[in-house]
Amino acid sequence: MAEAVTPAVRPPPVKRKPAPPPPKKQSWAVVGCGPAARPNQSVKLAFASDNTAYLATYGQTKIKDLNVDLVLDAVNTPIMSYTECGTATHHIFGFTPAGGWQKPGPEAGLPLGLGYSKLALGPQGQLWLCFQEGGTFGASCMAFAGSQWVFAGQRGFTFWPIMGDVQPTLAIDSQNRPLLAYIADSGFSGVEKQQQAEVQRFNPAKQQWELLGLDSVTSIPAMAVSLALGQADTPYASVVDISGVASVFQLGGAGEWTRLGEPFAALPGVAAPPGQKLRAGTHIAFDGVAMRKPYVVSFSLMMVGQGQAPKGPLKGKGARGTGYGIRYRYGMFRQAVKDGLQTAHCGQPGQSAAAGRSLPAVPLLGYGIRYRYGMFRQAVKDGLQVELPDYWLDNGNPWEIRRPATQFKVGFYGSLQDGKWVPGEEVIAEAYDGPIPGYKTKTCSNLRLWDALPTTELDLQAFNAGDYVKAVEQKRKADEITAVLYPNDATEEGKELRLKQQFFFVSASLQDTIARYLEKHSDLSGLPEKACFQMNDTHPTIAVAELMRLLIHVHGLSYDDAWAITTKTVAYTNHTVMPEALEKWPVRVLAKLLPRHMHLIEEINDRWLASIKVDHVAEALKAYSIIQENQWNKGEMLVNMAYLAVVGSFAVNGVAAIHSEIIKTDIFPQFVELFPERFQNKTNGVTLRRWLAYCNPELSALITEALGTDAWVKDASLLEKLKPFAEDAGFRARWRAIKQQKKAALAAHIKEVTGYEVSTEPLFDIQVKRIHEYKRQFMNAISLIYRYKTIKEATPEERAKVGWFEQTDKKSLILEPFVLGCLPILLC
Repeated sequence: MAEAVTPAVRPPPVKRKPAPPPPKKQSWAVVGCGPAARPNQSVKLAFASDNTAYLATYGQTKIKDLNVDLVLDAVNTPIMSYTECGTATHHIFGFTPAGGWQKPGPEAGLPLGLGYSKLALGPQGQLWLCFQEGGTFGASCMAFAGSQWVFAGQRGFTFWPIMGDVQPTLAIDSQNRPLLAYIADSGFSGVEKQQQAEVQRFNPAKQQWELLGLDSVTSIPAMAVSLALGQADTPYASVVDISGVASVFQLGGAGEWTRLGEPFAALPGVAAPPGQKLRAGTHIAFDGVAMRKPYVVSFSLMMVGQGQAPKGPLKGKGARGTGYGIRYRYGMFRQAVKDGLQTAHCGQPGQSAAAGRSLPAVPLLGYGIRYRYGMFRQAVKDGLQVELPDYWLDNGNPWEIRRPATQFKVGFYGSLQDGKWVPGEEVIAEAYDGPIPGYKTKTCSNLRLWDALPTTELDLQAFNAGDYVKAVEQKRKADEITAVLYPNDATEEGKELRLKQQFFFVSASLQDTIARYLEKHSDLSGLPEKACFQMNDTHPTIAVAELMRLLIHVHGLSYDDAWAITTKTVAYTNHTVMPEALEKWPVRVLAKLLPRHMHLIEEINDRWLASIKVDHVAEALKAYSIIQENQWNKGEMLVNMAYLAVVGSFAVNGVAAIHSEIIKTDIFPQFVELFPERFQNKTNGVTLRRWLAYCNPELSALITEALGTDAWVKDASLLEKLKPFAEDAGFRARWRAIKQQKKAALAAHIKEVTGYEVSTEPLFDIQVKRIHEYKRQFMNAISLIYRYKTIKEATPEERAKVGWFEQTDKKSLILEPFVLGCLPILLC
């Protein structure tokens, strides 16, 4: 607060400073005559010691992405490098007022075909040049020594090929040692090193390059990297990851790269979630935030074309036409990308499609099996379903990424020694990742499928002895695991194989989940806060016992601590109310294949029954028991996997409101009495993005036109605004025309496939399922015939009561060829 001024004393007048003179007009002056005079494509800015700015430009050429670089030496001499268009010759010029632009040395030492390049000056003014090799995509570094260019170490020294679109960056430390930052790519080596930002430094004593830090700068795939040196030659690297988020890292004394501060958006359109700070990457998007990462484990996963997964998001980007303007690793035509890629047949409709729909919706990790032949390819011959192998991987899957560095051993059979399991047979689970992009999102989920490999692919000793069957026995057993979804379990061998499949992918997925957690945490007690393992139906419910085994025998936790973690980490989604579809494994099969797990299930069951705080006699307790007698085969004991899931989970849900109520009243009523809060509902929706916006673009365009927005694709509630259009005759006519157009297309397809001609006048009742007793096709067929018969036999008075039935001629009827001839189509 200012002091009061005595009224009798006038304050002295304030002397105002004279206004500064207007700034002199500044302009850019051409420094000599540059080597190119074309429209600018590439620029580089540098400042001299007196803060004079120098700007180097490089003209537009027919060869894209050729860059220019500029440095200033100690006496402010500009030095510029560029690659000459057409000849791919690299030039370096230095400018002096007396001599103009001159080459600092012979060009004979500079290789032809250089890609991106970078200039730098050493502490005594030595000139360094790093560049990307045009043919090998490796990185090289050269120094101008005296009158010639000399390679620092081996030419193309980077072990990993660097990304073709990423410029390596160069810095020189106080000891005149070059440091190079680049982004490694495994596109040529096939080894897991996917777009990793790395920094190497040249060691003059050993004449070799050495990786700085214990590993890559960050494990997040990156698309740009830059390098700078601070005090005491401390390296700093800025990295822009594939989601457009930038972070700055510092190399510490322990050899670890540490992020400085919070990441920030490097690309337009990247924003932080409300109330949260921006984090980098999809799967660490909420690191440091109290959020659990969901892991969906499903025995079957139906992505309607995991090979076609980009279609949905490309629709969101407005991609149209006969193909997609995308880069792909395999040389396929655009139309082949659009039409030729097959559905990833790793599942069936139902719970598999439900799991598949959740992947693009939220950033999560899905787990499954990379089935070689999927479920089966259906054909209909003489009215009967014929099941054939589905060779969906014959042409490869261009969207999947093999992860040979991500492998886990999975055991079977064996015995218990001192309470620990010693498997009698082992296979290796190897990961294959497939991106599952969403619709107009900033993130991309991942579907990780496991392939089974033998520990020994060929027993050479057996092969040389002439025992060729034994020589490849381990490979055959591994191949069996990932051959076909849902092998017939009518035989003992079929039961073992199906249980093998389930345990194989569950064990690999749990080991992977724990390994991910332990990368950033040391105390497994926090696992429930960071991971939720969602079991999709009863097939993966062996996860309860396997997670207990891993926590107790691999990570050394007590039973009580392991159970506390397990029951807070796993959750169970039920998909069926049919008792015959709820898996029950014979104790003898489970004890033979997984002896330690059977012991754990018995202990879980004993403790569970002992914990029930109600007055029940032993007979009544059987209703709660996980292990029960087979009512159809006296003396055979079964493990009820659904009961194991309910007891071991923190949440149980159905997939529709009515389904969730039936679960509580008919399937698990005794459990609802004990913990009603555990039972929830999660309605399985139908994704409008695929089944309307993508499948029927004409109808989608009409809806968007009527609503004035395409936001309904993500917000289905907006479709309510279509109600007033029911009174609009013009809108109804356009709607019917589109529906009729689609029926005509279906009729043409039916004729092409079956030879039958069908009318496009009636309603089509279509059931797209494999022929199976669960699917109620027979009941649906009877229903169609009943309705047809009712219409044919209806009196005029009865017909008048049905609003849509206005005519009595055959065009308004469901014709005989449609019902009788096209039933195979309806049933498949």
